Amino acid sequence: CVMLSGETAAGAFPLQAVEVMSGICEEAELAVDNLTLGQSLLSTTMANTDEPMSTIESLASSAVLTAAKVQAAAIIVLAANGVAARYIA
Repeated sequence: CVMLSGETAAGAFPLQAVEVMSGICEEAELAVDNLTLGQSLLSTTMANTDEPMSTIESLASSAVLTAAKVQAAAIIVLAANGVAARYIA
């Protein structure tokens, strides 16, 4: 998960900062099968609790599964506090 902040945009080299972040993301995505890992974590978590998912957890899970099904290149999250972005990541 990469969060672009005001510091990125206001710094002396915003384009270079985003290019470096992009390269880091591409390398990280090659190292981990995020869909399989996410499904495993979800199965394990749900198996160990009687509590239902919260609304935000359900929306995040659905966003990830839908993105995988349509082979989306990215999921863009607009969030006031970053909670949804963290769950989706």
